[in-house]
Amino acid sequence: MVGGKGNGMAITQILSTAVSGLTTNAARVGAVAENVVNVNTPGYKSKDIRSSSVATKQPPENPVYAPAGIRSVVIEEDAPTELATQFTRLIQSRAAFSASAELLRTADELQKETVNLKA
Repeated sequence: MVGGKGNGMAITQILSTAVSGLTTNAARVGAVAENVVNVNTPGYKSKDIRSSSVATKQPPENPVYAPAGIRSVVIEEDAPTELATQFTRLIQSRAAFSASAELLRTADELQKETVNLKA
């Protein structure tokens, strides 16, 4: 059903996932920056951002789960800050951030195509 209620919901879910992915990876980059700045601070505990996918159950007549974004939480680590680990996390965040940005571009294109089909 192009342009119907189903596509509007799909675009909303895509946007929610993309935005929460961007937010999570921005937080991850922030944690890396804080860890690097404090690498020699006595008593400082390194932080990491752990994330998980979120899904919502649809109504009983449609018994599937729909993507609802990414949930993230800050974890304090007990081990000392290792710069190699921090730069690895930074590289991972860059790749994930790029994927979320591409998802936004794709959602934008999908929305434009839907509007063109309706016109």
